[in-house]
Amino acid sequence: MAGAPALRLIGEVRAAGEERIGSRGVVTDVNLLTNFLNRETLFRPVEYIRFAVEASHAEWLPIFYFAQASQLDRADLAAFIGGLGGSAKRREMFASRAMGTKAAFKKPVGTPATMLQEIELGLLSEPANSKDANTVAMAICGLVSPEGFEGLSGIPCVSGRLHITLPWL
Repeated sequence: MAGAPALRLIGEVRAAGEERIGSRGVVTDVNLLTNFLNRETLFRPVEYIRFAVEASHAEWLPIFYFAQASQLDRADLAAFIGGLGGSAKRREMFASRAMGTKAAFKKPVGTPATMLQEIELGLLSEPANSKDANTVAMAICGLVSPEGFEGLSGIPCVSGRLHITLPWL
């Protein structure tokens, strides 16, 4: 008489207990951003980073939030990114972000430059549409120091430690 089939476990094994386990299938741009804004991870945090590098077409996804959730410092994050698939150009761009050599700063011109002045003075009002929200984002990329974020403090789109949320989207 044969016994029950053997089960071979490889890697770390631990009881789930009260820990939340969930998945929505595959990571997408929408659930990556939604999970970031809701401060939750329904996948292993490194899977969001993998998706950003290998599958997404966006450059400025919140990889540092998921790196922190994965307990990766900048060097570990860059090494992880370097070992992923996807194009060499995307790996290089994300690794440069991880190491701090590529920043989001971009000197705004035109309407975004005007909005940047409004932000710095604390006069920016809520965007009326998605085009205005995009212009605000371009203006925010022109902030050169954390002090510039002080102009955002009275605006309803900002809460907490420089975490910008956009409730009108």
